[in-house]
Amino acid sequence: MLEFATALNVSAGGMLLAVRRGMAAGVDLALEIPSAPLVALASLPQASRHLPARALRATQTEGYYLLGLKFSRPLLQSPAGGSRKRKIAVPV
Repeated sequence: MLEFATALNVSAGGMLLAVRRGMAAGVDLALEIPSAPLVALASLPQASRHLPARALRATQTEGYYLLGLKFSRPLLQSPAGGSRKRKIAVPV
């Protein structure tokens, strides 16, 4: 089933989506996030377009559903496998 959604909140570990159809908690999902094509630059991290996730909660509201998702793998990982924050300098 294909469902278009609006991302309301995104973190390294998951996201909150607004969708038109309800889904049960515990459902495994495959997210595809479209992105603008960029010239491959060594200074930019590799973007993920296909993200496996699991619905942790589903709440019905007026005309849509809120889905709380947890990614199968965090978006940011250090080479050793642990999560680590880092700053990326952008030239102005």
